[in-house]
Amino acid sequence: MSAGRRRAAYVNTGTYSTPVWAEMSRISGVQRGRSRGTSDRKYRGSPNVKTVTGYKTNTFTFKYHIKGPKFTTDAVLALLEASYEDETPMDVCFLNQKIVQPTGTFTPGANAVGVRGFVVAVKMDISEEDEEGVTYDVELREIEHEEPSGTARDIAAYSVAVTAPA
Repeated sequence: MSAGRRRAAYVNTGTYSTPVWAEMSRISGVQRGRSRGTSDRKYRGSPNVKTVTGYKTNTFTFKYHIKGPKFTTDAVLALLEASYEDETPMDVCFLNQKIVQPTGTFTPGANAVGVRGFVVAVKMDISEEDEEGVTYDVELREIEHEEPSGTARDIAAYSVAVTAPA
């Protein structure tokens, strides 16, 4: 069994071809929604209803735990808020393990695998419970995005080499 806390999510602060991955380490309860639209077909030549599949939908939901008041900046939260407020696209990846492994657990030649693609934040609900930390309920959805070269990018399988700490 692989515990969810051992998985990792990143947002790219570089370019698509030369990514600079910033870990979204303050998230919990990640859910990756994968669905496909369907419609029913009924016709006289068959006694059964047939299902026709449509387009896929990719969503990611999670809780984002903000940093305490002693911290003045939270770069990941700033990216999430910009995505929600201004519809700024974010290049993200959700992987089965961290890209940088702790000392003693690094396996040379290993890859972190998962999915990568462009999303926008469509939900940023804030929770300010009296006895709990302040959190955001975040939903990211895949968007239509083209690189300056004109290449369209869909959410797709992604793999990146795992490294030891610097």
